[in-house]
Amino acid sequence: MHGLDVDPLSDMAICCGQTEAFAAAVFAVIDKGDEVVLFDPAYETYEASIIVAGGVPVYVALDPPHWTLDPHKFIKSITAKTKAIILNSPHNPTGKIFSEDELEIIAGACCIKDCLAITDEVYEHIIFDNEKHISLASLPGMQERTIITSSLSKTFSVTGQS
Repeated sequence: MHGLDVDPLSDMAICCGQTEAFAAAVFAVIDKGDEVVLFDPAYETYEASIIVAGGVPVYVALDPPHWTLDPHKFIKSITAKTKAIILNSPHNPTGKIFSEDELEIIAGACCIKDCLAITDEVYEHIIFDNEKHISLASLPGMQERTIITSSLSKTFSVTGQS
C-alpha cells in the first residue's frame, strides 16, 4: 500500500505488538553512545527503549499549536553521533500527521547524514479530515534506511486483554 518493494521472507518480522517491535528495532541498531533523535512530545516507551539499548535520546520540540517541525532545530539536533531518527506519524499524543514537506526534510537529513529511521505507523489507518498518511519509507532513498513498526491492534480495535 506504500509502493514499497518488500520481500516477505527477508524484510518482515512478526512481534507480539508494536511496542515490542519498536524495542526490538532499537535494540538491533542502537549501540552504547549512539544518539537517537525523537520529536517532543514523544510516546513514553521510546525513551526507555533507547536508554536500555545504551543510546542517548535527543529531543526536538514540535511547535504548538499545530505541532510543526522547525527544520532548523531539527537539523541542529543531528550530530556525528546520530544513529537514528524516530518518527511517529500519525503522532501520539498530538494526532499530528507529518506533512510531505516535513517528511522530505527528515528523509533528506537521513540520507545526507547517513542515519536510520525507525517509524511508528500504528495509527496510519486512523486519520480524519481527509488527511493522508505517507510512510517515510516511501520517499526516495528511504526504504533501505527505514524500519517500519506498526500493529493491527489500533486499526482493528483489539488492544488489551479480556
